[in-house]
Amino acid sequence: MVCNDCRARAAADVECSCKQCGQTFARRPTVKQVFCSQRCYQTHVKEKRRTECAKCGVSFIPKKQRAKKYCSRACAGVGEMHSVDRQARQAARVEAARNAAVRTLNARARRDERKWRSERCKCGRLAIGTTLCELCRKLRRQERKRRQNSMYVELHQSGMRRRVILRDGGICQYCGSRPRVITMDHLLPISKGGANEMSNVVVACKRCNAIKSSKTPLELFNWPNWIKHKDSQVVNRR
Repeated sequence: MVCNDCRARAAADVECSCKQCGQTFARRPTVKQVFCSQRCYQTHVKEKRRTECAKCGVSFIPKKQRAKKYCSRACAGVGEMHSVDRQARQAARVEAARNAAVRTLNARARRDERKWRSERCKCGRLAIGTTLCELCRKLRRQERKRRQNSMYVELHQSGMRRRVILRDGGICQYCGSRPRVITMDHLLPISKGGANEMSNVVVACKRCNAIKSSKTPLELFNWPNWIKHKDSQVVNRR
C-alpha cells in the first residue's frame, strides 16, 4: 500500500532520459537532473576530455588535464629520451670509474717510484739507509785518495815534506805527540783557498788530521779540550 504523500510525490515526478546512457528515469520537477546516476556523470566528465593522439591519431582519455597531446610515453618520446639519458649516465659512470682507477694506479706508481728511489743509489743499485751503494762509496774513497795523492805529489817531489818534518821536529802541531806515521796538514784547507806552501803546511798525526778535516784551527771550538785529552793520555801511558 502507498500513502497519500508518496502517491502525490509519484504523480509529481517527471520521466526523462539520461544524457550519457539514454535510459529513462524519474526526477522531480524542481531538480535539473540530466544523468541517471553518479557513474554516468563521471563517465560524461571523462568523455569530455577525450582527444586524439598527435602522433598516432588514436582516441584516448588523458589521465591528467594538462596531458592532452600524446596517448602514451612511447608516442611522446619520453621512453626514448630516458633510454638515451640512461645510456649517457651509465657511460659517465663507467668513465668516472675508469678515471678513478687510473688516478689510483698513478698514485701507487708515484709512491712506488719514490720508495724505489729512496732505496736506490744514483747508479740504480740497492742502498737502504744510505745515499750511496757500497760500490759507489768505494769509488768515492778511491777518487778522494787519488786527489789527495795528486795533491801531495808536489810535496814529495819538491822536498817540502822533508823540510816541514825537520822544521817541526816530527811532532804533531795540534796535540804535541810524536806519531809513528807522519801526515801533512794544511792550516787553511785548499778547498777554502789555502796555498800549498811551507807556511801553510804542518805536521799532524792521523787522528788530529782526520778530526780537523776541512776546518781551520779557529773553527774547532773544542780544540783545547782535545789537546787536554791527548795530554792526559800521554801522561797515563808514562
